Order: sequence, then structure tokens, then C-alpha cells
Amino acid sequence: MNSSAEKNIAATKTKTTGARDVDDYLSRVPEDSRAALEHLRRTIKAIVPDAVEVISYQIPTFKYQGRMLVSYAAFAEHCSFFPGAAPIEAHRNELRSYQTSKVQFAFLRASHCRQRW
Repeated sequence: MNSSAEKNIAATKTKTTGARDVDDYLSRVPEDSRAALEHLRRTIKAIVPDAVEVISYQIPTFKYQGRMLVSYAAFAEHCSFFPGAAPIEAHRNELRSYQTSKVQFAFLRASHCRQRW
């Protein structure tokens, strides 16, 4: 099976069967994306050690004091980080090299994640 097919299968499996927890979610993600998301996860835990990890809307989410803090996810062609609208707007200039929407930005590879963070 080629890596593109593996990525599509992994992304489909992750979305359709629902992960039990964050470790289960990450175990279903292709290696390059998993490395990027695990790096992101460690960074968030280091910055906000009291945040609680949950699966919300079928993706890993950190909650702090009962409220959504940030989420992240793997997709077939990229990974996304969901900090919300205010941080995206506040850091619009720093995020120019990323594909962004109102509430998230996308990155393509683990190496991109490691180089930037």
C-alpha cells in the first residue's frame, strides 16, 4: 500500500470509528503526522500542565478550567491546530506561511512543525 493510500485510510478510520482517548487517536495517525502532533501535544502540556486532554468533536482537545483551550487533528494531506479566532487574528502576520482559516492553521509535515516550534 502506498503512503497516500495509508494516509487516506488512517484519516478515514480516525473519523469514522471515533477514538476512545488521545492516545488511541494518535495511534491511528500516519507516522509523519503523528510525530508532528505528538510534538505539539508535548509543547502544550509543557506550557499548560494543568490542562485536561479529551476528545471533542472527534479530535484531541485540551481543556483548561472546564473550557476548550486548543485542539489539533490529522487529515489526509495536512495537520491542523485550532487555537480559536482571537489567537489566529492576533498572530496573523506570524502565520502568513500557513494555510489559515478563522479558527485554525494547517501544516503539512512533522519537519515543518519541528522547524517552527
